[in-house]
Amino acid sequence: MGRPVLAIRADGARVSWLEPVLTVTKGIAPRSGAVNLNFRQNLIAWFCVPEAYLGRNLVMKATTMLAPRLNRRGFLQVGAIGTAALGLGHQPLAEVPRSDRGVVRDRFWVFTCAANSDFPHLGRRSVMTPAEGAFYLGVPNIIMVQSSESEARYGRFELPFAQYTIALRPLRRVVWSVVGSGGFQSPTETKEVLELARTGSNFAGIMLDDFFTGQNEGKRAQLTLDELAGIRRQFKEIGKHLDIFVTLYARHLDLPLRDYLDLVDVITLWTSDPADLVRLEANLTKVETLAPKARKMQGCYLVDYGQKQGTPVPLMQLQCETGLRWLRQRRIEGMIFLGNTTMDLGFASVEWTRQWIQKVGNTKLAQGFDMNRPHQAGADDASPK
Repeated sequence: MGRPVLAIRADGARVSWLEPVLTVTKGIAPRSGAVNLNFRQNLIAWFCVPEAYLGRNLVMKATTMLAPRLNRRGFLQVGAIGTAALGLGHQPLAEVPRSDRGVVRDRFWVFTCAANSDFPHLGRRSVMTPAEGAFYLGVPNIIMVQSSESEARYGRFELPFAQYTIALRPLRRVVWSVVGSGGFQSPTETKEVLELARTGSNFAGIMLDDFFTGQNEGKRAQLTLDELAGIRRQFKEIGKHLDIFVTLYARHLDLPLRDYLDLVDVITLWTSDPADLVRLEANLTKVETLAPKARKMQGCYLVDYGQKQGTPVPLMQLQCETGLRWLRQRRIEGMIFLGNTTMDLGFASVEWTRQWIQKVGNTKLAQGFDMNRPHQAGADDASPK
């Protein structure tokens, strides 16, 4: 992966984003042959750039130059210089485009909720926030889902929501629920989310989580068809490309839902019982028949909530490798991993998945990869790294 480039010098050399920092900080800290590793890590974390983007020699050069006696004031001076060199400051970021090309990692999402809100289901405290969950897994896209009423006492997103989005600015795409866990919904919160859609540069759509009730008739979903169509009309008024995502459980595939699915853009298919993972292929085929126009994503549980333990690693591997194959075949356009409140509890399935993402994440998608092209059986559109 090439390093980000700030500019081209007059002599034609490519200038790394860090080079101006190194140049102007020579007078701040004395040279030393000793490398302060804490400072090295602070430098990486403070600029919010993954270490993978920085050549090892470049980082070592920076830490050698600035270590070991850089005081707090000097570090803040470096910070101001680095911010200017990166062109950040308080300028708004350019709108993040929908990524239909690139690498497999571009297609990975994390499903998140407020820290510790899963306590009633798992009986264990979690302190990991949504942004930390995305950082831990190494994925660039996030879905933010509001807590149910029973979960809210342990953790929920409080109004106003805009403050939460600051930590999400480095991410490529953000989706926010208007129907949350347990079917929770609030007109006030829906209005707030739609305002985020207007103002957020990386806001990509809304999520309808726990949307379907499981009933064949009567109240089949948390919103009426007219209410859902009304949200789509508001999207048009906003004037940006925004998608409606919906949670569809495998156990609901035989319900009469076609009229609702015609109004959504992205179906996220979830298998809540690990024993049903052997039917992944058959279930995706059902979804393709039920909603041929909607795009699909695979939802991957890191935890077996029924047993309050991690998903067995062999079944985690089955989910991940099946999803990667579907992605290569263009049958799905993304994989979603649930979720941040399970990632700091020591489950083997979580660490296995994190390492798997590191292994496959930089696999390149074939040139001309287009999710709108029809699926062709047997196609394989990922190329080796």
